[in-house]
Amino acid sequence: MLRAMETGELLDAHAALRRYEEGPPPPPNALWRLGRRLAESNQPRRARLPLELFLELYPRHEDRAEVMQDLAHTLNALGKRRKAVSLAEQAKRAASTTA
Repeated sequence: MLRAMETGELLDAHAALRRYEEGPPPPPNALWRLGRRLAESNQPRRARLPLELFLELYPRHEDRAEVMQDLAHTLNALGKRRKAVSLAEQAKRAASTTA
């Protein structure tokens, strides 16, 4: 996944991430960056996986609130408005507790 990201191959990086099952977890910054880049490339379905995996693997990460907000935008783009609103509210609460 990381090699594909280094060369700018977002779809290859996403495919590698989909095959991830065991082993060392992908670094949090790589997951977040991949999710954001996919979302910015108008690919919210693909952006969802790395953002959700970030939240699952790194529950205490200092950037968690920002990732939650990015995932909320992604869910909104997918038409999942209730989930998006709920997650955005959680992100707001999380940001206020870490500030």
